[in-house]
Amino acid sequence: MNYHGKYITKKNNRTIARAVLLLVLVVILAAVVSVLVETWDRRPAEPDVTYPMANANVGWNQTFYAGGWSEGT
Repeated sequence: MNYHGKYITKKNNRTIARAVLLLVLVVILAAVVSVLVETWDRRPAEPDVTYPMANANVGWNQTFYAGGWSEGT
């Protein structure tokens, strides 16, 4: 009868755990490097056209907030 349990030892389990941990670290490092490289030379987006703000010169007293307006009236 073949006993295959003799091939699974603590040393083999440690080796597999180290390999998996190393693989996870490499994947995380690759993700961080790819994000840094992608944003390295990126310029902020600028709009093609800008329009002035409507009613930019309207004072606070010209709005309905300043003149005694309330929910009850």
